[in-house]
Amino acid sequence: MRVPGALGCRPRGASRRVDFTIAAIARRYIGCRMSFRESIAHWRALPAERRRALRWQAVPREVAASMAFEGEPVDFAWLKKLHDQTPQPGGSKPAMASSATRS
Repeated sequence: MRVPGALGCRPRGASRRVDFTIAAIARRYIGCRMSFRESIAHWRALPAERRRALRWQAVPREVAASMAFEGEPVDFAWLKKLHDQTPQPGGSKPAMASSATRS
């Protein structure tokens, strides 16, 4: 039996390239033997603070992957250092009432 997040633990049909997306990080914590529906249900069941932390943790890797895709690679260590110095945002803004609902 493979441990979720262990090397070589990939869903069927997944490529061998390293995947640094939010989904990949979530798979590391959730496990890769789940169907996509189970993964989504598990992600939604995580506390909001944990989801926010996982998203925040994924930012430097996603930026590095995006820059590399555009042909402008950036040093990941520098990005990580810059990211560590940046305070994590407090969360989303409160929802505003729609003008259609006002009388």
